[in-house]
Amino acid sequence: MRLGDEAFAAFDNRAALRHYEAAWRLDPANADLLTKLTWTCNNVGEDLASKESEAYFEKAIAYAEELKRLAPRQAKTWFLSAITSGNLGLHRGGRQKVTLSRNVAEDAQRCIALDPDYSPGYVVLGVYYREVATLNWALRQVAQRLLGGLPAGTLADAERMLLTAIDKEPGNLYAHFQLGKTYEAMRNPTRAAVYYRNV
Repeated sequence: MRLGDEAFAAFDNRAALRHYEAAWRLDPANADLLTKLTWTCNNVGEDLASKESEAYFEKAIAYAEELKRLAPRQAKTWFLSAITSGNLGLHRGGRQKVTLSRNVAEDAQRCIALDPDYSPGYVVLGVYYREVATLNWALRQVAQRLLGGLPAGTLADAERMLLTAIDKEPGNLYAHFQLGKTYEAMRNPTRAAVYYRNV
């Protein structure tokens, strides 16, 4: 676990994942370790940014499900589940993409309910609302016909969530970055530039 932490701190996500998996085989009921495994699997998938990423996101989903069983009262558990569903959803189409996106919203809301001061939960929900607000017509129809639609979300909702995230944690650079992207989607480049400069 220590070797995994050292590799993680050095941004060597693949090495960190190997060490964490070796540790988890020895201690499968360790919730802190499962948190690190889920996070690192997501990181490896994001680092690869290719079709190969999907296998890591699938593995992260399995770790997140086990984490929900071991630590259901921790906000971070539901945050990790939300981002994992979001990452896997980027690699899936149609019905599965819609199902995974619903999981993102539900898990992010549960995260915030457990810890109203946990900034990353608001970021996830803000990004979700922006993506729903800008979803293409075809996916909207799939969501409506097959699954009864998606949870509501507007660009104004996205802005509100991201501003809340920054209020809770002013140093959360990812929140500033995502708020910049949201203002771009709102066709407000002047406001977007303010948050990009913060980053």
